[in-house]
Amino acid sequence: VYEALLFPITENPDADEFVAVDYDDRDLLSQAPPGAVYTLAPSEITARSWWTRLKRDLSDHLYRTMSVDVPANTELRLYGRVGEAEHEFAARCRAAADEAGDREIAALRAKYERKAATLERRIDSAQRTVDREEGERASTMATDLIGGLFGRSSIGASARRASSAQSQLARARAKVDDLESGLADLRAELDDEIDSIRIEWDDKAAGISTLEVPLDKSDIKV
Repeated sequence: VYEALLFPITENPDADEFVAVDYDDRDLLSQAPPGAVYTLAPSEITARSWWTRLKRDLSDHLYRTMSVDVPANTELRLYGRVGEAEHEFAARCRAAADEAGDREIAALRAKYERKAATLERRIDSAQRTVDREEGERASTMATDLIGGLFGRSSIGASARRASSAQSQLARARAKVDDLESGLADLRAELDDEIDSIRIEWDDKAAGISTLEVPLDKSDIKV
């Protein structure tokens, strides 16, 4: 709302002569100040054309000179509403940023979960290999022990079989360790990316500035 006073009232007032005021009933006096002089208003104010021209000139003046400052967040494409408090707009930006960040994180989790599922399947397969190798190593050792007791196995052959079984088991266990380490790295990488996303959207939520919006002629009612 724009409130203004026009004084004195002349036959052809200029809209630039209006003085903007913050109107309040408490600003008005019930008694005229000492020495006040009263005069008749110009006769032109009785003509409809006088008021029409004054209304038109004042509308043009406001259109040229007035604007409204509104809070804006260009990153989120959000703008303040009429009568919206600053903290309300900030809360609306926070909520919009949280929602957008959650969507981005959900998509990221889905991508990483597919990778993690693949690694977990490979870990299960590698662990089954370890279990099989451990079983075969135990079986070989038992066979060599029995053969040795009855003289059917040479010490050299038994040692070679034991060494081969031990090497295969070691490789299988190393593969499991590598895959589990890769899974841990993948989860750590996901956590880092989630932290980066949250920081990015926190910054966007805080990116509030003031936008000067000029009046549109359709906004002006005199």
